Amino acid sequence: MAFVNESDWNRGVRFLAGTLMLIAGWGFAGGVLSTLLVVAGFTVAATGISGWCPVYTALGVSTRKGRAEPCPNCGVTHRL
Repeated sequence: MAFVNESDWNRGVRFLAGTLMLIAGWGFAGGVLSTLLVVAGFTVAATGISGWCPVYTALGVSTRKGRAEPCPNCGVTHRL
């Protein structure tokens, strides 16, 4: 993806946290908590892999250092 709004450390933490949530979710026998952990873990790990967080985009936040440029999707100035 051309637009990245997460720094390298942020991506690493998200990937690790998502992986741990997936493992915890699959470790439970079932139920709502297990399902929530798997869904949240997949979402967090996916944002860590892609480097793009939709919540950061909506709030205009970026942990990535660099010069601010317009977002190719929304036209708002973010750090690319």
